[in-house]
Amino acid sequence: MKIIKIISIVSLIFMTAGICYSQSPWTTQISGTTETLNSVSFSGTLNGWVSGNNGIILNTTNGGLNWNIQNSGVNVNLQSICFVNILTGWTVGATGIILKTINGGQVWSIQQSGFPNLTLYSIDFTNALSGFAVGFETDLGPAVAKTTNGGVSWIKLNYDLPAANIFNSVHFPSSSSGWIVTGGGRIYSTANGFILIPQVSGVTGALSSVFFTDNFNGYITGAGGIILRTFNGSTWFQVQSGVTAELNSVFFPVSSTGWTCGGGGTILETTNSGVNWSSQNSGTTQTLRSIVFTNSSIGWAVGDLGTIINTTTGGSLTGIAQISNSVPVKENLFQNYPNPFNPSTKIVFEIPGGKGIARNSLVKLILYDAAGREVTTLVNAQLNPGKYEIEFDAAKYSSGVYYYKLSTDSKSEVKKMVLVK
Repeated sequence: MKIIKIISIVSLIFMTAGICYSQSPWTTQISGTTETLNSVSFSGTLNGWVSGNNGIILNTTNGGLNWNIQNSGVNVNLQSICFVNILTGWTVGATGIILKTINGGQVWSIQQSGFPNLTLYSIDFTNALSGFAVGFETDLGPAVAKTTNGGVSWIKLNYDLPAANIFNSVHFPSSSSGWIVTGGGRIYSTANGFILIPQVSGVTGALSSVFFTDNFNGYITGAGGIILRTFNGSTWFQVQSGVTAELNSVFFPVSSTGWTCGGGGTILETTNSGVNWSSQNSGTTQTLRSIVFTNSSIGWAVGDLGTIINTTTGGSLTGIAQISNSVPVKENLFQNYPNPFNPSTKIVFEIPGGKGIARNSLVKLILYDAAGREVTTLVNAQLNPGKYEIEFDAAKYSSGVYYYKLSTDSKSEVKKMVLVK
């Protein structure tokens, strides 16, 4: 009779898999708008700004618990925003518009570039005086606008390039080294923002975002899941992202750890300087257009329909660790140890890889009670092939028999654990 009961409970766990609730290490913050949000910038972990379509500018002073609309004074689409401290920032967009604030956005003043046919898609300042904005000007082509006096005046230069080569993104890791990427798959390095040196990208797809951690180590993302990497600032090679969505933004708060975001709510993370990228559960299917982190844990991403999401865990579920990079040949769920346990135990599982197996797998590890009712979700994330360990703290749960179920794209497996207090 006891054996029959256990089999029935396990069968119930398999049957109820379709109604499990999902968790995400990214949480939604209320933006108060449905406008498309194109860019996000933070100065510290509390003060942040977002700009978007129809002149929308949002500000938070408490890490996103509350977002307030600031008066931009314009109704054009604002494509990029950049703050160098909690007081001074710029945002740019259509009709050559450049807005600046020196009081955290309480007042935004128009700094016209003087070029009404110019749409600016990206802006970057190395300090409060030196900045660069890039975009495309009707009939004249791709353009760079440069200031050395905080935007009091701007100098512009156009380039004779095919129309597809809209300048989409610019980044200067230092005052003497910068990079620009285009919609035609081109990369340019520059020392002064005007003299552009072409670099070989090896791709033809649109490039959306560029970010350097220093004058040598850089990353570029773009259409079709493109991720490019350089170690010397000039030679680029493509790394596998595991996705086909357009990757609109890339950001590294430290040299080894970075994120990129894009279509369908895609967020990827690397912790080894771009060698490998793992998918994270963003909790949204909206297109994400910009991402920023203030350290290796705290970050925000923004996108369509007023979407703002935030993480305080680096976008990863807490307590889970990859303990081996070797690629298993089959899925394995190991017996928890210790077992019986009080109050915590460790669960180890393996995600397979190899020919014919997807690079990333949606992995769920769910805990059930003796009646087959879902207790909690321990893991719900896209994971690369490897061996993982998670520690389960059962301090708040009652003594008894529990079951933990591992589900991936290919199979499911259940094991029993006993909590004794």
